[in-house]
Amino acid sequence: MLTVLALGLEILAAILGTYFFYKYRDSGLRFWIILLYLAPAVEFIGTWYSNTVTYNNHIIFNIYDILSTVIIFKLLYHLTQDANRKRWTLILGCSTVLLFLINGTYASIVTDFLLLYKALGTAILIIAIAIYLIDMLKRNTVVVFQRNLGFIVFTGYMIFNIAYLPIYFTYQYIMSLDSGGGLIFSTLHNVQLSVVVLINLLFIFGLFWSKVPAKTIGR
Repeated sequence: MLTVLALGLEILAAILGTYFFYKYRDSGLRFWIILLYLAPAVEFIGTWYSNTVTYNNHIIFNIYDILSTVIIFKLLYHLTQDANRKRWTLILGCSTVLLFLINGTYASIVTDFLLLYKALGTAILIIAIAIYLIDMLKRNTVVVFQRNLGFIVFTGYMIFNIAYLPIYFTYQYIMSLDSGGGLIFSTLHNVQLSVVVLINLLFIFGLFWSKVPAKTIGR
């Protein structure tokens, strides 16, 4: 039930993101629409791949991880205004791609989870999002949150990634045990789905509540 709810909200967020595209199409957030559609699409593709090609669908989610990360860093770079913070965002983004490539040299992106990339990459992404949020709050102009959909969007991504790290490490620890952990696996999965539900509700709220920015930023 929770899986269906999470997927349904992802699809709804993508539809609303299309309907309200005019609110952010002229800002640095315009490529967010790709992420909104990628999230539910990868679930369908992953399921199809497991049922028709091979049960191990890690390649689908590994490709999705790096693709979505690159898009998020692109959004962050264009939304950040301070030159020094933009430079750090670019450095962090390149470091994340480098981590993916390094991890891919000794672990198969087809059949394995990229542990180093997932752990350090998620931590780096959290730092990059924090840089953007700090950049926005430190601007000389008054921040009007109703005209700043980016703040709502990246608050959601920040919540997801902060929640994901302990879930991921706990999952890897349980995987290393010889037996048991079925109940913990189920609990972790439900917690992750609950976070997905939460952030998509936040996205949907932001799409309805936000207004077109008074001035275009980050083009």
